[in-house]
Amino acid sequence: MHVDGRIVGQALSKRTRPLLRELGFHRFQGRNAWRRTDLTVDLISFRSMSAFVAEGVGCTTYSFGCNVGVYYPALDTPEPVEWPRDYNLTFRGILGKTVRQPFFHPFGRQNRSDRPDVWYVLDDGSNLDEVADDAVLAMRDQGLAFIDRHSDPRQAMQSLLTQEGSNPDFGMLGVMAGGLGSPSRVSAMARLHSLVD
Repeated sequence: MHVDGRIVGQALSKRTRPLLRELGFHRFQGRNAWRRTDLTVDLISFRSMSAFVAEGVGCTTYSFGCNVGVYYPALDTPEPVEWPRDYNLTFRGILGKTVRQPFFHPFGRQNRSDRPDVWYVLDDGSNLDEVADDAVLAMRDQGLAFIDRHSDPRQAMQSLLTQEGSNPDFGMLGVMAGGLGSPSRVSAMARLHSLVD
């Protein structure tokens, strides 16, 4: 099989869209899916690898990762975005795969290695079904739980008070977060509090 980014995108869409539609995600563009709620816009984004990034990471350009998260438009003043990208998210997680893939050959390194946050698609695409299935399970088990927790402003405030940032690991989502007690967190907590009063 000849694999390219389009084929990888189709494999992911085929597996994710029916489930995401059932869960209220209603806007799809490329490898992104959004769900609008009363207070949030939720995002699932399967990110592809540019040639530059793939060379540094040591994978093929068909390989991919997945970011998930929640965007609170009310916290993004003065002009919130309608359909956020991963860099706009108020709360962002990076999924951790469960399959082991010691194929990565990062630029400048002699030894091969593995990474928990990138699903490695082989040049011939022979492992595409396996990695796409694993990514969908991670999205369902890690990503949707993270989104649901942070779509509740009370739980989101609790995360701002207690949750430190973490790197993804095999089978475990990593959390992109600023420092506990930072001015941005304190400000976000005050604005979230106003949403639940």
